Amino acid sequence: MENVVVVVEDRPQRGRRRQLLGLYEGVPITEWGKGGALAELPDQITLFTRTIEDVAVTEENVPHVIRETLWHEIAHHFGFDHD
Repeated sequence: MENVVVVVEDRPQRGRRRQLLGLYEGVPITEWGKGGALAELPDQITLFTRTIEDVAVTEENVPHVIRETLWHEIAHHFGFDHD
C-alpha cells in the first residue's frame, strides 16, 4: 500500500456509529484518476481500540479482531465494498 496511514483512536467521534471497529477514509485505488480526485493527502485507516476491546470480549481475542478489522479496511482501499 502506498499513501495510507493507520491511526489508532479510543472511540469513533460523535455522530458515527458507536460500534464502529475501523474506518477507511480516502479514495480507493480503483477510483484514482476518476472525477478529478486528488491524492495529495494520504488515505487514512482508523482503528478504534475501545470498540475493538468490547467486541473481542477477552484479551486473547483482541489481536484477532484487530487483524480482521485492519484487513477489512485495507480491502476498502483496494476498492472492495462490504459485499
